[in-house]
Amino acid sequence: MTHVQDDQPLPDSDRERQIFVTLATVFCLLSALVGLGVLGSPIDEVAGGALASDATLVAPARWAFLLWRPIYLGMIAYTIVQWLPGEQTRQVHREIGWLAGWSMILAGAWVLVAQREWLWLGVLFLFATLVVLALINLALARHRDDRRTLVTWLATDVTFGVYLGWSCIATIAMITATLRSVYITYGLLDPFLALAVLMIGAGVGIRLALHTHASLSILFGFLWGYAGIAWARSFGELQSTLVAAGAVIAAVTLVAGTLAVRWAMSRPAQAVPPAAGDLAAP
Repeated sequence: MTHVQDDQPLPDSDRERQIFVTLATVFCLLSALVGLGVLGSPIDEVAGGALASDATLVAPARWAFLLWRPIYLGMIAYTIVQWLPGEQTRQVHREIGWLAGWSMILAGAWVLVAQREWLWLGVLFLFATLVVLALINLALARHRDDRRTLVTWLATDVTFGVYLGWSCIATIAMITATLRSVYITYGLLDPFLALAVLMIGAGVGIRLALHTHASLSILFGFLWGYAGIAWARSFGELQSTLVAAGAVIAAVTLVAGTLAVRWAMSRPAQAVPPAAGDLAAP
């Protein structure tokens, strides 16, 4: 891995990346203040409560959104880490830095779009966020053998892994809320469609596990969201025993699938015996 010596100037591309990530973080944090209601209306109150915890059957409980706070702290940590002398020119930051900045910009832009009640545009922003976060986690998986300090690991693997898992759940909730906001409902089929969506989410999580070496950070983001959905359907205003059970089943399925992938990848490769025609007499 190539590093710039302390007495050599940092390449312009690295400096530009660091500044971009820093500005993106500032924008994201300011937008977060809008979403929390400090500089605007709380997210769960906009669009007639379309994004509230009781708006749809797949909306997580209100406490589940507290996960944004450690994610924001992780973004701040990453911004600081990528400025450290030993980290500035690491290849992993060169691969994920610009993407990390865009993930922060998209997070902040989503809040502003939701404030304007442009829910369909918000769905597109969330899809874009998922693509960016998936690319980040794929890059982190490729560099999994690089030695990273605990702080760097928390700022990269944990932050963007949890962010991806949680964003998958948020996208499910956002799409459903957006459909509901234009009065698209399915009556008695609503709980069964909610079950289908939750299981699709579990399938997406297992698929991500296959390509990220079964990241436990991504798994945690998913499980936190499923726990929020199960809690809201069990104890919230919009209750559904069927959907609550479905969220638990989807979570268990995802855990089993991720651990199976992790176990399979940890097994030593089996030696393939040579074909008979490849055997040569000494």
